Amino acid sequence: MLRSLPNNVRTHVDLICWSLRSSDFKCKSTLSLFISSFLRLLWKTVKQLFGSVFVRNREEGSVSNPKSSEQEKQKKRPIANLLHFSPQHWGEVERFTQFWTTTYTFDRMTQKRLRGIAGHFSKAGYLFQLAKRLAPNLDLDAKQLEESGYSPAHNSKELAAVIESVFCEQYSAIDCCRFVLFKVFPDHKGIKDSTRKTFQKAFEGEIDQRVPVAIRDAIANTKEWYFELLRLRDELTHSNVGSCHRDDKTGNVMYMHDGLGTPGKSLVIEDVFAALKTYFDKINDLLGLVFRELNRMLDDKPVELMCGIFGGRCYQRVVRPSEAIDINGGVCKSYQWFDLEEHPDCPLKDGCQAYARAKGEQLADG
Repeated sequence: MLRSLPNNVRTHVDLICWSLRSSDFKCKSTLSLFISSFLRLLWKTVKQLFGSVFVRNREEGSVSNPKSSEQEKQKKRPIANLLHFSPQHWGEVERFTQFWTTTYTFDRMTQKRLRGIAGHFSKAGYLFQLAKRLAPNLDLDAKQLEESGYSPAHNSKELAAVIESVFCEQYSAIDCCRFVLFKVFPDHKGIKDSTRKTFQKAFEGEIDQRVPVAIRDAIANTKEWYFELLRLRDELTHSNVGSCHRDDKTGNVMYMHDGLGTPGKSLVIEDVFAALKTYFDKINDLLGLVFRELNRMLDDKPVELMCGIFGGRCYQRVVRPSEAIDINGGVCKSYQWFDLEEHPDCPLKDGCQAYARAKGEQLADG
């Protein structure tokens, strides 16, 4: 029966039995038999309790090779392809963000402000959509008021907080735009390190004549709405907050603020969603006009840009601002490694003129 035990266990049992037989104990044969039987029984029990678990874990690979199991999971995990170079879909701000290095050397703060233009404008858009989703909850406040004679107006306050954040984010996009202008046109008359002062100078026609007329006119034409947005932003940032409710007759969401308007009458925006949409359109026009002119001022030098991320790998191209019209612009750079047999191909290479252009240049050089 000892032969059924593992070698190391069987050896230990034999040694115990031998020691007992050679000792001067009374009833040593009986004691030796008892210990031998006990160890056999113990080993049998352990095999019954844990043996099946060890066998199952070995089959699943979780004990013998946990790393292989994780690798299998990684293989089954889907990998998304992301196309980044799509100039036909870029706005003027995005285009300048891609190519400003051809002409300017911006410090870290200026780069953050440049990215903040689209960042704050997009954030305002997200909040605007959230406010629209929250608007129907105003009916819950009205129902509570009708049934109980009182409502803490939690839904109204929640909606007002989001709406006020939209106003502030819209102004932040303008503020970041002005900061970039201040760095592009240093020491130019009227371009101040203050958004309020810069716009005031534009309204008064006191912007340096060296600044392109399209930019000067774009800022000057905001006079009809800039100061109202500025007042909202200043009041919401440095003073009190407003409130909102739904108009029973029109169904529109109204916004009120007692810190604005006249001493005897609060500011009332009868359709706040329409007002926000108007600000979006006006700010978008301003940014488009300003950065269209800034893009015209860029040097037409090649820069390296990311085409996309395919199969977890980053693909690049070299392109000039004038070539960034669609996905075919510029010259592929990553072909140098993805054409090798051990690397995966770019999934777009067959229809990409940038890849064909790169291969043609390589053949000509050869």
